[in-house]
Amino acid sequence: MGATLVDYGLVFIDLSGVRWGVLDEWQHRGMDQIDSLAALRSLAELVREHYLYPDRADDLADQIQAWATSEIAAMRSAELLGSALTDSLREATGDLHFKVIPRVFTPEELAAPPEDRWKHFMPGAASNFGFRSVEVNDATALLRLTSLDHIKWSRPTAIATMNFARHAERVLIDVRGCQGGDPELIEHLAGYFLGPAPIELSTVQWRDGKIETCHSDPDGAAFQFDPDVALVVVVGPETASGGEALADHLQAPGRATVVGQPSIGAAHRIKEFQLLDGLVARIPSGFVVNTFTGTDWEGRGVVPDVQVEPGADAIQVAAAAAVGHRAPDNTTTR
Repeated sequence: MGATLVDYGLVFIDLSGVRWGVLDEWQHRGMDQIDSLAALRSLAELVREHYLYPDRADDLADQIQAWATSEIAAMRSAELLGSALTDSLREATGDLHFKVIPRVFTPEELAAPPEDRWKHFMPGAASNFGFRSVEVNDATALLRLTSLDHIKWSRPTAIATMNFARHAERVLIDVRGCQGGDPELIEHLAGYFLGPAPIELSTVQWRDGKIETCHSDPDGAAFQFDPDVALVVVVGPETASGGEALADHLQAPGRATVVGQPSIGAAHRIKEFQLLDGLVARIPSGFVVNTFTGTDWEGRGVVPDVQVEPGADAIQVAAAAAVGHRAPDNTTTR
């Protein structure tokens, strides 16, 4: 009947004396002397070759080149130029995955395929790899996720978190503040809830023709929850990208009830490129197709099964939705 709380936000590690090699390099590369015209030319060519809509790529590339006559051309700060290009690309396309950021790739990132470069960027441990807290009260577990950091760093934390919730009769996963992350971690988390056999959840169709498949990963999970354990995912207007994918991939096969407000609607997968020395461009290059629905959540968001009005207590509504819930018979446990 008591409550047990693990709040990872209360763990502090002082890294103030640590020198980060990439950051030091970035600070000394003259990133306030960016050649904006060269950046526009490079960005236009990358969009022309990699933007996921081939029939729109040339027009968008021409639009980018036309920005050479706008105030963007006068910008010399990497931070200001990146922000202006990000805003302009999103306004032109409506795709929130477009982003230009002031950063220099590490050698490991440069050696990786463009769709995998993000996997080699070490996330900040201060966020506990996105697993911010887990608590169990009266057989209801509540997990709060703010990101889905790559599984090569987050796996031990994910396993510890799920083990802490192992004996719960109801599991609530709050991704209202989760704006993206790792498909492999989504596979891992799905492995706790979708039974002992891998289940195809989605495919990614890349512009270059490559097909990537996302499956639940029961073998990588520490255990499977009994199918009678209720699962509720809480979403909101700040839930984006990988946070949306987790909700969508658990909702579509009928395992999870989604509660909250519609999410932001950012489904596309990205490739990353060194735009020029000091700027990295993220370009939407792949469509996600849910295996169960045949579509994605781009532009519309993940639609909750139970809508919650703004200002209402979404966690309280989620806990109520979990009571009396029974998972469909197509999920089993080992």
